[in-house]
Amino acid sequence: MLTNFHRLFFMMFLTISMAAIAALSCSAQPATSSRRGRSTTMSTGTVAKSSSNEAALQLLGRLRAIRDCWADPYMIIKANNASEESDSRFLLCDSEYALRLAEAQAAVSDASSSVDSPAVTREAMAAIAVFKDLDTLRQLFNSRPYFILGTVRVSDIYPIAHKYNITYQENWTSKEAIYRQMTPHRRGHIDRLAALIQGTPSDPNPTLTSAQADAALDDLTWSRAASHMTYEWYLGRYPQGRHAGEARDSISRKNEIRKERDNQLERTREELESTTRKVLEAYVHGDKTTYGRFLSSRFPSREIYIARLKPQPEVVSFEIKDFQIERYNTDGDLYRAKMNVHYKSILNKERNYHNSILYLKSERGWEIVEWHSP
Repeated sequence: MLTNFHRLFFMMFLTISMAAIAALSCSAQPATSSRRGRSTTMSTGTVAKSSSNEAALQLLGRLRAIRDCWADPYMIIKANNASEESDSRFLLCDSEYALRLAEAQAAVSDASSSVDSPAVTREAMAAIAVFKDLDTLRQLFNSRPYFILGTVRVSDIYPIAHKYNITYQENWTSKEAIYRQMTPHRRGHIDRLAALIQGTPSDPNPTLTSAQADAALDDLTWSRAASHMTYEWYLGRYPQGRHAGEARDSISRKNEIRKERDNQLERTREELESTTRKVLEAYVHGDKTTYGRFLSSRFPSREIYIARLKPQPEVVSFEIKDFQIERYNTDGDLYRAKMNVHYKSILNKERNYHNSILYLKSERGWEIVEWHSP
């Protein structure tokens, strides 16, 4: 009897224990599933956030690219009079401008679905609106009624003038004056956009403070004055400028500086005449290796010109006449050489060609960037 009681007690204990274990297992399963669910959600959210930030960075890059297609006022010296002004100096991208603008517009359009920050999207849309207004001005300024003019009717651009508080005195004002007031607006929204994005790369063309912009324009004006030896012109604009002392010293040494430059120009002329002779010798003899060494990587269709080069056995000799050079840029690394080349053939026939060659001074020496010959 006691044995049966022990057996019955054991069976009841076993049943209760198994039920408890089953209940504990069931209660633990949802908790585990819940933790896994939260982990999956957190992982998906992290990936989505990372993807959104990458899209925002690409968006910023596109907007910075179109921003840099436009010059800041401190990059352009104001002309002495309105007839010398040129609004074309504000557009820097040339043939790439249309592509940069299209890329920026597409990036802003895509941001609505790829970027999860309303603030980023808002600043991007505000930025592209400025570029659309700049492009409206560009198209109007380049249209047939205005293409050859340096001025524009304010009434034709009044919505933009009103929107950006552009100042004017009368209905006609210069295109350059409009751009000078308009282009700075393109920076604000992009700078605020950069501040909203994590991991933003440093800006290669940062916005300058007012003092920095004034200093940059001062330096640019001095560079122009020093290149053209117009030191008095610089002092007229900046009597207390950053280079005023150097300008006054240069005025006192003007004859000495001119002599130094003339001597340097003559040395450069001799170098380029010797280089041109070597180039023409390679050209006449079909020496592709030597000829190619003188052609810059910037030379149009460089490889085609080298491949087509052939010896000219009918040419007996050539002579370079009236060789002259002039500086092509203020930095002095580009020179335009002009000359007449007189060829003699085996049949005593003679040919004369006028040549214009643009030379670039590089680490490799003088290289040809352009070559024009009738």
